[in-house]
Amino acid sequence: MKMRALALATIAGLAMTTGAMASGEYNNGFGNAVAIPDADPTGATLTLNVPSDAVNGDIISSLNVGIAITHSWQGDLLVSLTSPTGQSIYLLAFAGVGVDDDYGFSADNFGDKIDASYMIFSDLGTSVYDAPDIAYPGIANASGTFLAYEGSLNDAFGGVNASGVWTLTVADYVGGDTGMIDGFSLNMTTVPAPGSVALLGVSGLLVARRRR
Repeated sequence: MKMRALALATIAGLAMTTGAMASGEYNNGFGNAVAIPDADPTGATLTLNVPSDAVNGDIISSLNVGIAITHSWQGDLLVSLTSPTGQSIYLLAFAGVGVDDDYGFSADNFGDKIDASYMIFSDLGTSVYDAPDIAYPGIANASGTFLAYEGSLNDAFGGVNASGVWTLTVADYVGGDTGMIDGFSLNMTTVPAPGSVALLGVSGLLVARRRR
């Protein structure tokens, strides 16, 4: 009976952590717009502070990103996302360049600030927003779900601590067209850190030992 109580307590401790998953959506936009400097590779940034989740954990298991950018020439822009711990990935990179004399897609905007909608990047997307998957001149107020230009978001950010300041950077590399970062969103599923699984397992053992 003592061994059975010990095993059950250990399993219960593990289940408390491995079963805990939380989904959260965080937004910064449509009211915090930032101007993108013209022909300046330094670009502009918009940040979003994700609070710590002491109940469900802070470790990312999946991530989707939404962006809203007003700009009159999509192909001018390089767009990246950086985590609080420094991981970074390009979401867009000079969309359509090479299709139209290296100027890229001439359509306006990603997402739509008029109806407060985002263009979404997710591993569930089926194509990158670029040629040849997208035809010239691109999609005005581009919406829908796409893969990140540089690869899997879950590979880039899976296992990363979500809490802290996330940064969206948008740089305009060509003169003559201007725009704004209107906002971005993060939709993520988080779990407890691996160490907390072991800790609760030990807690279960201690409880079982006290009851002998």
